[in-house]
Amino acid sequence: MSETSTSWVARLGSIGDRPGDDDTTRLQHRLLVYMGVLMSGGGVLWGSIAASQNLFLPAVIPYGYTAVTIANLTYFRFGKRFMFVRFVQVFISLLLPFLFQWSLGGFSPSGAVMLWAMLAIVGSLTFSASKTSAKWLFLYCGLTILSGVLDGIARERFSPNPSEGLRTIFFVVNIVVISSIVFGLTIYLLAERERANDALEDANKRITELNEHLEDEVQARTLELASALARSRAIVDNLADGLVALGPEGQVQTTNPAFLSLLRKDESHKLVTEDLPEELLALARTALEERHVARTEIVLSGERTGAAVASPIFSSDDDEAAPVGSVVIVRDVTLEKEI
Repeated sequence: MSETSTSWVARLGSIGDRPGDDDTTRLQHRLLVYMGVLMSGGGVLWGSIAASQNLFLPAVIPYGYTAVTIANLTYFRFGKRFMFVRFVQVFISLLLPFLFQWSLGGFSPSGAVMLWAMLAIVGSLTFSASKTSAKWLFLYCGLTILSGVLDGIARERFSPNPSEGLRTIFFVVNIVVISSIVFGLTIYLLAERERANDALEDANKRITELNEHLEDEVQARTLELASALARSRAIVDNLADGLVALGPEGQVQTTNPAFLSLLRKDESHKLVTEDLPEELLALARTALEERHVARTEIVLSGERTGAAVASPIFSSDDDEAAPVGSVVIVRDVTLEKEI
């Protein structure tokens, strides 16, 4: 099939699509449209056969099927009401072949033309819920049984008495065309599902590749962050001045060995708020409340003097944001005071 023909067929199948429809819904639309178009071709074929045999009244049924299908699909093109269009299409595809068979005199004179209704059942399996398809199957079986019961009456009242050769041709036409349509729709459905599976497989591969790349990126960034934290920790630990970071309520967040030394605490000691001089805590509160650097002198153990500087810590550049804590740097200035 040429690219132009393929494009035309694709546009025809998409007449009822909405912008937000997923692939499954679009596939259901296509199968409904293609079933209607193919069965309309059968309607033209059988209408022409009936008309050629001067069966003009029965010919109205297949021609009417084609006309209703055109109107229904046109409504689908502009109304986009898939459920309504689906019901109408399946209903006429199921009912009219039986009516046409009765008008031709039953099973044998028509070549069991009611088999066309089976296309509606097969099609409904692809674009309807299983419960809905079961209801259509029940109706199909009921009409088939009714056709068997009324076959003698139909043959007596409506039979055009075609020759045995013509009856054989009718059977051959029905079997070949119906089988071809079922096979064609099945091949199309399998091809679309294969295409969808290929697309899904490609998407999964892409996701796997992205996940692997993301894992590598996360690992690299984690190593960089760990390295940066280690450098920052090394800088803090090697400061000559004591440093302590406090939370907004004065809870100790981190400290360095120099600060523990100023308080005469062992490096293994876990520092808590109660270990801190009250002057230092007051200085930290002042920095938080006034939102700027605060300075004071504090008394250290051993009658030493410490110069303390406290600064609020902000988590963002927003001047209106509340400080998330404070950092206090303390230097032992006892000797400087003595001089």
